[in-house]
Amino acid sequence: MNKLTKVVISCASLLGLCQVAWFIALIYPLQQSDQPFMHISWLPGQWVGNLGLGLGLISGLICLYLLLLALFSAPEKRQMIIKTNKGQLALSRKAVEKTIAHSIIEKHRLKDVVVQARFTGRQPKVTANIQALTIDHNEIDQQAQAVKETAQQALQTVFEMPIKAVNVKLSPSIN
Repeated sequence: MNKLTKVVISCASLLGLCQVAWFIALIYPLQQSDQPFMHISWLPGQWVGNLGLGLGLISGLICLYLLLLALFSAPEKRQMIIKTNKGQLALSRKAVEKTIAHSIIEKHRLKDVVVQARFTGRQPKVTANIQALTIDHNEIDQQAQAVKETAQQALQTVFEMPIKAVNVKLSPSIN
């Protein structure tokens, strides 16, 4: 999750928590007074209070979850740092995407190859989503499997990266 998203979720959840506190204070005021909005003819006053308290607790739990998510979620990684016995190597996401795309184009008859890579987890692993148009309209499933294997080989041999998933979507090209 990037920083802007974290800030927006944090602000929204803090405002939500303040709203919940205000809402519960309206339902259960510090000084018990007879308020006109509490009198609903078809519900007893205790039911209205319990309903308001329940809705306030649900809203509070949702806002608390959003706040914890914003504070403790792993940041989106734009680069992966690989530690070896010789030192550290920082790889950018764009370099990984270009390398995978070039290895696919060299070995397969595809056009408009688009690769999107993501580094996920605290011990980063690569997730690659590949979309392309195939020139051969026969056996697209086998071609997709071959493209997947090529991408995995490129990730393992060139970068020696741990792989979480490689997803391939091939579409027939319209000539």
